[in-house]
Amino acid sequence: MSLVFPRSILVAGLLFLSSCQTPVKLPIFSGDHPTGQVRQMWSICYLTQQRNQPFIQPQVHVQICDCMIDLSREKYKSADYRDIDQKVLTDFFSGLSAKCTLISNPSSAHQTQ
Repeated sequence: MSLVFPRSILVAGLLFLSSCQTPVKLPIFSGDHPTGQVRQMWSICYLTQQRNQPFIQPQVHVQICDCMIDLSREKYKSADYRDIDQKVLTDFFSGLSAKCTLISNPSSAHQTQ
């Protein structure tokens, strides 16, 4: 009987503590992008960012490209890049670049105006 009481308090305490934690929001990726494709997309993004925005620090380019690749993987499946019109993809990635640049480097809003 003495072991049941402390064990029930322990279980109740653990349940209480676990209910106080904020749930983690996991990315909603399609899950079908091969690693090589993700690396290639990220490399193209990084080189393009460096060329188009040389005034931004390299670590900000990393954040921008992480953001862009994550958001693109949420919207499109791997095969979509092959099937969707290139103009649509170009416009999509241009919009992502602007959005992710503002998210990763809010001070860039002043530089682009």
